[in-house]
Amino acid sequence: MVNGRSSYFPPLYYEIRQKWKYLPIKELITDLNTLGVKYVIFHSNLMRPDRFDTLMFQLSQLQDRIRFLNKYGEAWLYEITGGYPVSKKETADPPFQPLSHQGWTVHTNTNTAAAHLALDGKILTWWQSPPQKDGDYFMIDLGQSH
Repeated sequence: MVNGRSSYFPPLYYEIRQKWKYLPIKELITDLNTLGVKYVIFHSNLMRPDRFDTLMFQLSQLQDRIRFLNKYGEAWLYEITGGYPVSKKETADPPFQPLSHQGWTVHTNTNTAAAHLALDGKILTWWQSPPQKDGDYFMIDLGQSH
């Protein structure tokens, strides 16, 4: 996940967000595909209407690479389907292999009843916390070193 429903933004998010300002959507989708990102959610209410209209037009031109799945309120869900040539530089490293969630456990001191949703692998479920305060935590124990 590049970013999610939390107040924590991983460093990669800031890099992609900076690129978003300057790169065409085709190149951004290529980057996300290379990172192994499968789904992208665009929030129309967080973009200027003209910027969102341009985005929708650009996405319609990339149907062999990204596919519209559904709309949930102001959230537009797309699946990255690939279709991008991989450069020699990208093939030099072994491909990204996702870790199995088997044996993983979640520990948190807020919204504990829903914590398992963070790892259930379903795009339509999630764990969220109430407004964060000092001492709140969310921890995933991977069960072993990777």
